[in-house]
Amino acid sequence: QTITVEVDVDGRHADEIRTYLNAVIGKIGFKIVDNQADFDWGVSLDLVKADLNRDDMTGYNWNLSVNVTDNVHQYTLKSFILKNRTMGISEDQAVAKMMNLIEKELNNKFYRQFMDYINNL
Repeated sequence: QTITVEVDVDGRHADEIRTYLNAVIGKIGFKIVDNQADFDWGVSLDLVKADLNRDDMTGYNWNLSVNVTDNVHQYTLKSFILKNRTMGISEDQAVAKMMNLIEKELNNKFYRQFMDYINNL
């Protein structure tokens, strides 16, 4: 609880992604603040519509990056990249599947990668 984190998410789906990361931060045990944090987690989601060559499906290639910056020493500790492709029978379904997968990836893969990084400092 003595280590503080500020989460900065820009762009599309920022509120949802911030909610997912707040849950991860809670699992780790850090305290979430709005400014003057020990660490800043800068997050961006890049979406590229997938060329599926199908009229009955739509999809996205996505890339989510989480850049962890040490505000005390003013340098980026580590950048974590999660990427995948999701498809659906509609735009809404493809986005819903993407957001579900992002939530799972943050709670599992990102969480493990971050904890491994912290434990090896």
